[in-house]
Amino acid sequence: MTSTAADAPRIHATAYVDPDAELAPGVVVGPHVHIETGVRVGRDTLIGTGAHLARGARVGAGSRVGDAVSIGAGARVGDHVSLAGAAGRHPSGTRVVLEDGARVASHTTLSVGVHLGRAAEVGERCRFDPGVRLGEKAVVGDDVTLGSNSCLLYGVQVRDRANVDDGVTLQHGAVLQTGARVKSGSGIGARAVVGSDVEIGPKAGIGDSVFIGMRSRLGEAVVLARATRIDRDVVVEDFATVAADCRLRDCVHMGQQSSLGARGEIGAGTAVGDACQLEDGVRIGDRAALGPHTFVAAYVVVGHDVKCGERCVLAARSRVYDEATLPDRARVDGFDVAPDDIACPTLLSGSPPSVVPASSVVSMPPPPEPARAPDPAGVSCPQAERGSHPTR
Repeated sequence: MTSTAADAPRIHATAYVDPDAELAPGVVVGPHVHIETGVRVGRDTLIGTGAHLARGARVGAGSRVGDAVSIGAGARVGDHVSLAGAAGRHPSGTRVVLEDGARVASHTTLSVGVHLGRAAEVGERCRFDPGVRLGEKAVVGDDVTLGSNSCLLYGVQVRDRANVDDGVTLQHGAVLQTGARVKSGSGIGARAVVGSDVEIGPKAGIGDSVFIGMRSRLGEAVVLARATRIDRDVVVEDFATVAADCRLRDCVHMGQQSSLGARGEIGAGTAVGDACQLEDGVRIGDRAALGPHTFVAAYVVVGHDVKCGERCVLAARSRVYDEATLPDRARVDGFDVAPDDIACPTLLSGSPPSVVPASSVVSMPPPPEPARAPDPAGVSCPQAERGSHPTR
């Protein structure tokens, strides 16, 4: 039946409305609804079958409260909000629940099975798909979309225009800044901060206390371990792994399946090729470039503007100074390499260690002849004295 603003509230005979509740003109209350003392419902709002509005709850004008929806004590629902009703044979498992003190701003839609914890807050024009759960004191800004079965735990903050896909979990205290997007199946650790306009691919794992700077992009199944810091405009491609306590500075690019060990650091503007393996404590300077499949041993230091070809090996205790160039398949075994030291693939070795450019090897003089034993017959050999072999 259509109602107008001039109509008195229409209350079904099986509904209970406390005498102290206030229902504005045009409100429709369905069968078996329970409205407690101090509740206020705005003009032209529809309360579906079996809904429960606890003490002191507020529902704005023009809203739709679906069947079996539960709105806790002191909860606030804005104007033109849609709270979906229960479905199927088990309405208690699919109903929308707002615990005590939860707040939903105007023009927001909560689908079946959404659960808002105590004092959770939801902004305007949001859309929550089925099964979304917000923990106690979680805060969601305006124009946010949360995919089905996503879970935001205690104190999570999601800023305006963020987008969370299906099955994402944000641990307690995590923050998504404005415009951030987290794709399906990913997990964000406790107290992690995801910056503005960051994109995190599907099935990614972000550890506790990780910081990701604005406009960075993480691919599928990327793993960032705890306390790692990613500065702005960083790109980490699919299946790459960054261990705990690392730092990636501005504009770093890590290729697919590359890895960085614990406490490593990569300088601004550096490119790490696909399938590179950088062990614990590695330090890479600014604007360096490491070719695909390069291996850098633990605690190796690579300077600024270094260029390293494909499949190189930088062994333990090596150091490559600024602007050095290593060709494909070069190997450095525990040496300091200065610019232009290596002109072609070579193995560096020796004790004490030294670097010899391969191009200079061909110009080295031949080694001196070893001293000969005296002739037993006491006859000198003129050919030997002239430095040639005797005639046989």
